[in-house]
Amino acid sequence: MGVELADFLHPQCARVSVVNPACIKAYGASELARNKTDKLDAGLIAHFCRAHLPPPWVPAAAHLRKLRELVGLPNIAGFTPKALAAFVARMTTAGKPPKAISVAVARKLLVYAYAVIRTQQAFGSSADSRFPA
Repeated sequence: MGVELADFLHPQCARVSVVNPACIKAYGASELARNKTDKLDAGLIAHFCRAHLPPPWVPAAAHLRKLRELVGLPNIAGFTPKALAAFVARMTTAGKPPKAISVAVARKLLVYAYAVIRTQQAFGSSADSRFPA
């Protein structure tokens, strides 16, 4: 959701930054911020931005936007089709180390992305059947 909001705000604002929510949460913990309300969250985010000056967000290049559109996902890192999830489960069951699983998943996602670019078709049940886990 953050990227979609940044896409909307970017042409309308002087500066937009996208910050990992975990960074703001850790900053809040370091400031001993314990209460959780929208007003306090907004103040914490503003304080974080004044203190750390996050870099301005830059929209993705046109070819990357096209790839995201073809894949049908706002963020490829969050994509877990059934075949990919089963692949990860099999590797975990086989006792593979987390780093090896991450590399194998990244490679599989690259294969998926290449197929999307080559065929100009979004992911779907047919894409999953073309690339068994």
